[in-house]
Amino acid sequence: MNKPSKSRNVQDIYPLSHTQEGILFHTLYEAQPGAYLDQLIFTIEGPLDAQAFRRAWQAVVDHHPVLRTIFLWENRNKPLQVVRRSAPVE
Repeated sequence: MNKPSKSRNVQDIYPLSHTQEGILFHTLYEAQPGAYLDQLIFTIEGPLDAQAFRRAWQAVVDHHPVLRTIFLWENRNKPLQVVRRSAPVE
């Protein structure tokens, strides 16, 4: 991971809230990982325009900063959440 201060793709940097710190702590130290994983699965029926689908998801990611946010905790005194200016959908 790049250090936030050296990246041109950084929009904002925030400390974690107390709740986020607790979730990170339990995620890193629990014997069974995934306690905070929430996943939805959908089945798409019929033809799919993959490019239109990718563009639609890219628009969602572009609009919502939380979907461009990463968490940095390794080799740091305090964990940070870093909002990227852009996050390409693959």
